[in-house]
Amino acid sequence: MVSVVRSFICIIILFLLTAQGWAQSIDLTHYYRLTTQFRGAGMALDVFNGGAKNNMMHLTGVKDVSGQYWRFQPAGHGYYRLTTMFRGRNMCLDVFNGGAKNNQVHLTQCANYSGQFWKVISSGNWIRFKTQFRGDGMCLDVFNGGPNNNQPHLSPCAKYSGQNWLLSQTSRLVDRATSAGDSVTKQRPKKTNKLRVGSCAYWKDQWKQSGSRGAYRKMSDACGKEVGKNCGRNAHRSTNGKCHCNKNYERRQGRCQWKVDSKGFEVAPWKKSGCKTWLQKCNSGNGAACRKHEETCQVN
Repeated sequence: MVSVVRSFICIIILFLLTAQGWAQSIDLTHYYRLTTQFRGAGMALDVFNGGAKNNMMHLTGVKDVSGQYWRFQPAGHGYYRLTTMFRGRNMCLDVFNGGAKNNQVHLTQCANYSGQFWKVISSGNWIRFKTQFRGDGMCLDVFNGGPNNNQPHLSPCAKYSGQNWLLSQTSRLVDRATSAGDSVTKQRPKKTNKLRVGSCAYWKDQWKQSGSRGAYRKMSDACGKEVGKNCGRNAHRSTNGKCHCNKNYERRQGRCQWKVDSKGFEVAPWKKSGCKTWLQKCNSGNGAACRKHEETCQVN
């Protein structure tokens, strides 16, 4: 009898270790790409940019775009918050509650909502996503056909390939630099004062003045990966010590992004850096340049 009880206990422990295996192996310093057994490795979870489905999710062809880079942030009790490189760390994956979009997922402002707490459960060679909000009986699945084709939603857990997800660690490191909009405690670097950006303090000799606008850039990597990125992408720090978005960019979700109109579409995206070059190469028959120009420089 004792041996039977011991064997039973060992089986329970083994089950628990297996169920938690994926959560323990997530590397918080890297971004991940999310794909399903259903659609295969060629289609990754991405974010709609603009339009009626702005900030909702869909599976689309794998590309080197920021909407397909996902970050896992511990939320306590074995749960994680999921954010993207595209929308930044302040926009979390959440679940619609009620209405026509009930149980579909979208990015929204991070807050203390149970729909933003995701559990990563091992399922053989795959993993399943569940929320604290809907409980263990609802898994992240993918619509097959119809107006929401390839969009994820929570549905009752079952043996469906659309509920089997694969986490693929990318080479992209999580950027721990402060986002655009952070300001310094002093107006300008001074000889005897420290300058503070987020949680990092620097002496004046760690900064240098650059460019005609007199923007200050960090010279040494004294805190994280803030070299040349002290204000985030597409931004600069002026001589008054504050971060400003570059020309044609505006601050949204705590970072500088290309300007959009009232409907959420990018304004004159053909003015972006590189668009003229890609168009010239496209007109010369370069297919890759044509795709890049279409993805980046055309109204979407």
